[in-house]
Amino acid sequence: ANDAHYLRALDHATSAGDLLQLVRIHTNRASLHLEEGDVAESLAEADLALRLADLAGFALLRAIALSNRAEALLALGRLDEAYAELEAARQLYERLGSPMAAYAYQELGDIHRLRGDRAAARSSYSRAISLAETVDDVQGTVPALAGLATLLAADEPGVASKLVLRALDAGP
Repeated sequence: ANDAHYLRALDHATSAGDLLQLVRIHTNRASLHLEEGDVAESLAEADLALRLADLAGFALLRAIALSNRAEALLALGRLDEAYAELEAARQLYERLGSPMAAYAYQELGDIHRLRGDRAAARSSYSRAISLAETVDDVQGTVPALAGLATLLAADEPGVASKLVLRALDAGP
C-alpha cells in the first residue's frame, strides 16, 4: 500500500513538474525498497533521486539520496563504495549545518565496526548520538546507540547495557 501511494504521488509530481517532490518520492522509495530487501530497486531509486537532485541543485536531498545509496551498497557488502557515498553525504550535511549528518555518522560507524576499526567506530557513533540528540531525533539516536552498544558489548558490557537502556528509553 505504501508503494502504491508513492506511485500515485509520482504521477502527480510528474504531471505538476514538481522536481522537489519527485526527488523526495524517489529517496523515500529507495528507503522503502531497502526495508523490503530489494537492494537493486533501492539502488535504482537512489540513482534516479541523485540525478534529479543534481539537476535541480537540491543539496540536502542529494545528501539523503547518497545516504540511501550507501545503505544499499552496505547491504551488498560493498563497504568501500558505501563509505565513499557516506563521506560525501556527511560533507554535504555538515556544509549545510544539518543535524542529519547523524545518519551518515551512524552508518560510517557501522562500516568502521565491520572493518574492525573500533576507535573510528566509537567516534562516529558518538558524533551521531550527539547530533541526533540535539534535535531530539529518535530515529537518528537509537541506531547509533545500538551500534555503539554492539561495539562495546564484549569489552565494556556495563557501558553497553547503559546504552541499550538509553535506546529503549528513547521511545518506540
